[in-house]
Order: sequence, then C-alpha cells, then structure tokens
Amino acid sequence: GADGRYHLADENFYKITYNSTNDSWVIFDKTGTQYYFEESAGYTRYVECPDGSSNIIEALTWRWMLKRVVNIYGQTMTYTYDRETQTATTINNQGCTIVHNVVNFIYPKTIVYANGRYRIRFARINRYDYKPEWLASYLTGVYKTFQKSLLNQILVEQDANGDGTFETLIRKYQFNYCASQSCSIFPAYVWPSLQNYRTPTLTSVQEYGLGGTSSLPAYSF
Repeated sequence: GADGRYHLADENFYKITYNSTNDSWVIFDKTGTQYYFEESAGYTRYVECPDGSSNIIEALTWRWMLKRVVNIYGQTMTYTYDRETQTATTINNQGCTIVHNVVNFIYPKTIVYANGRYRIRFARINRYDYKPEWLASYLTGVYKTFQKSLLNQILVEQDANGDGTFETLIRKYQFNYCASQSCSIFPAYVWPSLQNYRTPTLTSVQEYGLGGTSSLPAYSF
C-alpha cells in the first residue's frame, strides 16, 4: 500500500509484515491476536562446485503455512505439517552439482491447543491419481504441485496427565474412498501410476466416539 505495508484486497485493518530473512509472515488482527506463518513449501535449486563454492540459483515459495497463533494473554495454539518432498541432482557443463529440492505438497499434521492437553491429528493414506512424469518434471524447469495422499482420519485426542502422549481418543472421523470404475467421479479415466486406478472419490464419512469403538451411522455420498 501507499504506507509501505501489506494490506488485504478487502481492507480489514490487520497489520501484515513479511520477514525476508526467514521467508515468513506475521499478521496482527484488531484484537491483538498474532498469526505466525513460519513454515513454507516451495522449490529450491542450488549449485555446489568442485572449488567449494555454492550458491542458491532459485528459490520459490508457493504456500506459507500457519505455524502458531498467540492471543493477547500469551496462550498459543501450534500447528505442525507433513511434506511430500523430492531431491535430485544434475551436473552442469562446468562440472558443478545442481541440487533440486521440491515440495510437491504440504498437509496439516496436528493442531495442539493452548493448554497442551488436546490435539487434533490428521491421518492420510496413499493416492495414485498422478502421472509418473510429474515426479521428475521439476528437473526440466516445470514445477508441479500434486498430492500423493488423501485425508483418511481426523482424530481428536486428549493428554489427560500432561505427559505429551495424548493417550485418550475422544472422537474419530473416518473418510472412505472408492477408486474403482463403479464409483469414481471419473470412471472412464485410468491413471498410469497404478493398474486400474481411477480418481478416488469420497463415498462416506463416519463418526466414532470415545476410544473409537462405537460409531454413528455413516454419511454416504
């Protein structure tokens, strides 16, 4: 903006600052709550030469993730993430090694509440609706983001004694998918990554109670 600060397109008078040193953002809302976007996903390419020199050639960030939220009382909610990454090397004409690091996708892993006694955990399963050439496309300068896993469960857990183990399962939400011709959203297309594999389609969600043993009837789609 004209004041040298970042603003949202729909102005809400939040204070938004960017730290170029560690590639992170901090947002202050009107109540004083602070949102720290301190984890990022992207692509980096750097060179290492036989003479010992090294240099970052390219660094691109395509997503910043919320890492923690701190309210005016100093209470903090923390967020963690899982990454799907790849690393490869090539050699240039000068004999230098080019190291390519790419994050294909980043997923929420846990949310821990301010008192440290409750946690939400996200579990995933593999998916195969992508093309094998996407795994190496970044080596030719084409950077693709795609997912190799699906949300399988959301688990609400309690750490009753505060030892960090979160031993009690309070609630579980189970997500069920179908990747066959009979129920896929795109039944005619078969992905080449796995034989007869079609785009997985959410077919039901089921809620389980304390301990994950009893459940309500599933919501089917």
